[in-house]
Formats: sequence, C-alpha cells, structure tokens
Amino acid sequence: SSKRQVQVLASLKELGELEALGLAVSSHWAGKSHIRPGLQAPLKPLCLLAAEGVWTRSSVFDGEDLRRLGVDPSALCPFLDRNILQKSEDGEACYSFIHLSVQQFLAAVFYVLEPEEQEAAGLGGRRRRVGDVRKLLSQEERLKNPSLTHVGYFLFGLCNERRAVELETTFGCLVSTAIKRELLRYTLMPQGKKSFSVTDTKEVLHCLYESQEEQLVKDAMAHVKEMSLHLKNKTDVVHSSFCLKHCGNLQKLSLQVEEGIFLDNDTSLESGTQIERSQNDQHMLPLWMDLCSVFDASRNLLFLDISQSFLSASSVRILGEKIVSAASSLQKVVLKNISPADAYRNFCMAFGGHKTLTHLTLQGNNQNDMLPPLCEVLRNPKCNLQYLRLWCCNITSDGCIHLSTLLQQNSNLTHLDLGLNHIGIIGLKFLCEALKKPLCKLRCLWLWGCAITAFCCAELSSALRSNQNLITLDLGQNSLGSSGVNKLCDALKLQICPLQTLRLKIDESDARIQKLLREMKESNPQLTIESDHRDPKDNRPSSHDFIF
Repeated sequence: SSKRQVQVLASLKELGELEALGLAVSSHWAGKSHIRPGLQAPLKPLCLLAAEGVWTRSSVFDGEDLRRLGVDPSALCPFLDRNILQKSEDGEACYSFIHLSVQQFLAAVFYVLEPEEQEAAGLGGRRRRVGDVRKLLSQEERLKNPSLTHVGYFLFGLCNERRAVELETTFGCLVSTAIKRELLRYTLMPQGKKSFSVTDTKEVLHCLYESQEEQLVKDAMAHVKEMSLHLKNKTDVVHSSFCLKHCGNLQKLSLQVEEGIFLDNDTSLESGTQIERSQNDQHMLPLWMDLCSVFDASRNLLFLDISQSFLSASSVRILGEKIVSAASSLQKVVLKNISPADAYRNFCMAFGGHKTLTHLTLQGNNQNDMLPPLCEVLRNPKCNLQYLRLWCCNITSDGCIHLSTLLQQNSNLTHLDLGLNHIGIIGLKFLCEALKKPLCKLRCLWLWGCAITAFCCAELSSALRSNQNLITLDLGQNSLGSSGVNKLCDALKLQICPLQTLRLKIDESDARIQKLLREMKESNPQLTIESDHRDPKDNRPSSHDFIF
C-alpha cells in the first residue's frame, strides 16, 4: 500500500538516499531479467514530469500534461499498480507521485537519460521548465528550492555503475556516462578553489557517499588540498569515513567532533546505559578507523587541527596509532579543547617519532601529567620541534621545572608560548635559569597573562643580560608596575641585549612608566615596545608565528 511505502522510506533514513528508495520502489521490478512490458515508453515523459514538478514545486499532473507529451493514460497503469503513482478522479483524472522522494528519484533519472533517448521520446524541446545540471547543483538554486538537493543526491547515486546497469535492465533505457564528468565539473571542482567551506564539505561528502563509487570519489578528491570537517552526528562520520580514505593530496585537515558521537566510559552511569554506550562505540570505531586512514592516503598532509572535540579513549588510541604508523609529513599540529583529558598526553607521545613536526599547539588541557612525557618526546634526537604553544594548559611552577631542564639540554625549541598559565614567581625563576644557559636556543618567549609581578623582574632582567638569542618577549597582561619596568630597563638599556620586541601591559596614565619607556627607547633604538591593551589571546600579533 501507499502507506506502507511511506513507512519504508521513513524507516531508512540511515541508508543512502538511493539505497532507501531502491528498497521502497525499484524492488518492485527487481529480479526481472527482462524489461517489463510497457515501462520503457512512459518512463521518459514521466521522468520529465517529475523534473518539471520539482522545479515548479508541484507533484501533481493531469491529462493535459500527458497529452502535451504524447502519453496515453493507460501507459501509466504499471506505475499506478505498483503505487508509485496515485490517481484522483475528481473531475478530470489527476495524477501525483506517492512520495516526494519518488518524484525526486525520477527527476534524477531524467538527467541521466542519454540525449538520444530524450529525443526519441519527443522530449528534446520540451524541457524549458527544467534547469540543467549546473543550475541543479548550484547553491543559490538549492537554497531557493531544497528539493533540488535530494535530486542531486539521487543523481550521484545513479553514477554507480551497478545501479546504472540495473536501471537500464529494468526499464530498457540508456544511461549517459557523461553525467559523471558534469558532476565533477560543477560540484566537486569549484573553479579557483583548493578547499571547501565546512558547509560545502558536508554537502560534497554526502553526494559522494550516495554514489558508492570509489573511482568517482578518488577523482573528486584528487584536487582537494584543504578540508574542514565538523562531525555533528553518526551520518557525518559515515560520509566522511567513506571519502577521506581517498584524499591522496590533502595538505591541511581541520576536525571538530561534537559531543555524543563517541561516548566515554563514565562509571557513574547505570549498567544499561554503559552497555548502550559500548555498543555505540563498537559501531562507530570501524568508521572512525576508516576516517583516520587519511594519514595513510595523504602522504603530503602538513597541517592537522583538532579543536572543540569530544573523543573517547578508543578513538584517541586509534587516531594515535594511525599517526604513529603512517609515513606522515606533518609539520604543524593544533590540539584545542579536546576531551578526554588524557588525549593531549597520548597525542604528544604519538608525535614523538615525527622528524617533520616543527609546530605544536596545545590549548585547554587541565592535566598536570602532560609535560613530563611531552618533554621526553622533545628530548628525542629525532624531534625537530621548534614552535611549542601551551596556551591555558594548567602549567604551574612544577611544569616550568621540566621546561627549564629541556631548554638547557640542546633542544631545538626556538619559540615557546605559555600564555594564560599561572607560572608565577617560582615558575619564571626556573625559566630564567634556562635563559642564562648558552645551550638555550629560545628566540621568542610569550608569557601573556602568566601571573608575573614586579618581584619577578629582577630575575628576568638578569637573564636578559646573559641571553644572546631572545629577540621577542611578550609580558602582556602581567602587572609589572613602574618598579618592574624599571628593573627591565636596567637590562634593556645595554647594547649587548639582542631583544628587538617587548610587549607590556602599559598604564599610559602612569608618568613614571612613560618616562622609563622613553629612556629605554633612547638607549636601545632597535627595541620595539608594544602595548597589549588591544587584542588578547589569539588576536595578539605575537601569536601569528603559530598560525599556519
């Protein structure tokens, strides 16, 4: 019955658009080795009517429409018998599609029919109300008419060779092979772009998944160098996992995983919920493994950004193992606000063997056990990390002990950002010990909002006198006062100090500080002194060295 068909369609949301419709509609003729008598002739005009209806937002046609296309109403009987069409006897007979998805599918079939098929059916000059493939796939048209989006999904589904053969066998029509080239041209290879926006990416991956055609995916992804993924639900993971393993030339990947896709093992949960969560993860992890195989496929991946992501212990382990095993060329990695808490520690250990990695940003970690293994990784002779940003990572004076020891051991580290960590007087003292040592290669040190006060400045001034490498020092959002600035002046007035840029929290109303700054500039003309009263956090100019 028609009610049953609607129920079938509604229950198959997790399948691809074409797979769901195939079960609900095409199965009526499945298994027939011969063409159903009477289907070939009415199919073509029926597909045109479906396409016209989608473009004009109508699902009803009447006898006048049939006469316009030269179709005998009796030819529609197979479609009426199978509940693909329904007929109303209110005055002159009117026909409608049993479900909008059926109409959208038949509209897609219209686009894949060979042109000679359309000419033979007398449809060549009768498609004025139907837009071409370029128009069908344009974002502007899809925003005006959401039905076009689903026609596009079906169109990609019909690119699958197996499905095309089934369509030809069932209905006796010829399917155009040129449609793949058109889809690649208008949807997957936007002119002048090397990447997609997050919205574009979601749409493209959905379309490619509908095709279930791996060669089409490879061709489509061959030109993509940058991709941003925002995984909001299971469907997003399904689509992404199918496509990313074919991204052979990807250079930059940004990933965000919403809460609820991976479910952590919270011991406070009831046992039934625990079992449900375990089953969910067991279903998701194979998909996640496919997605992570992008590290195997993309040997030129340079930049990885995982931000605002809720992972699980298992998904972190899988991703870490993929990073370790792949012959990766990663140069820059950004990890921001990730759960579970130990994900940072595990990822740091995964990056240990990568000679190519030069930039690492960790932000939002609140675990105290991250620095020891991280410093151990940095001590590895194979490690070439030069830029390390530990923004708001709960680093205290204890953590500074590990960093100080590292900096004194011939580390390659030249840029260190400890912004928004409460290192205080003791933490700064340990860092200053490292700055005094000749093996310390630091050229840029950011201590933005690190609870540094005037009491710290004598130690810092002494370190600046000894250090011969540091050219940038950011002390923004630290209340140094005139006494603290005065201590810094003692060192910075000396011509032997190589510092070129100093950033301070400057009280412009304090005459004493203004006088000290003028004296500092007069004694050391090469020094640029900046005020940080304007752009905090990531917008501050001194953070630009960490942006890819």
